[in-house]
Amino acid sequence: MAFHSWGLTKSLKLKKKTKASNNIEPLRYADPEIKRNYTLSPKRIPIGDGSGTSLLCVDLDPSDIGSYGQVILVDYEMGVALKLNPSVEELVKQFASDLTNDKYSLQEDALADGVHWLKPIREIDPGNWYNSPRWRYVNADLKNS
Repeated sequence: MAFHSWGLTKSLKLKKKTKASNNIEPLRYADPEIKRNYTLSPKRIPIGDGSGTSLLCVDLDPSDIGSYGQVILVDYEMGVALKLNPSVEELVKQFASDLTNDKYSLQEDALADGVHWLKPIREIDPGNWYNSPRWRYVNADLKNS
């Protein structure tokens, strides 16, 4: 998932809109560490935008078994939230490890446009959660609900 820096401005506008509208739309699925009763709120701080369908957020309102400051992906188009890391520090450590282990490559079509994006392998791409073996359990849960 390429999280665009320009998308952060868009995310902050979405956050402001969310605050104004008190988005109480429940998620269709959320990992147990994430409160399911709403999609977005001022307590889910966007730090990345996944091309207009999802946000990478720092969660300041986790469930009872979650961690304050955990990093989550909120796919607001699909109504799904996934816990990615227990903290921003762990997110950075995981990224460094994945980068060292060749789990990212330069996205070729972006290079043609003169832009440099890192493309993760399918298994670790949260923007591709619906096709990834790592998050297969979400699809199973959605089918059973």
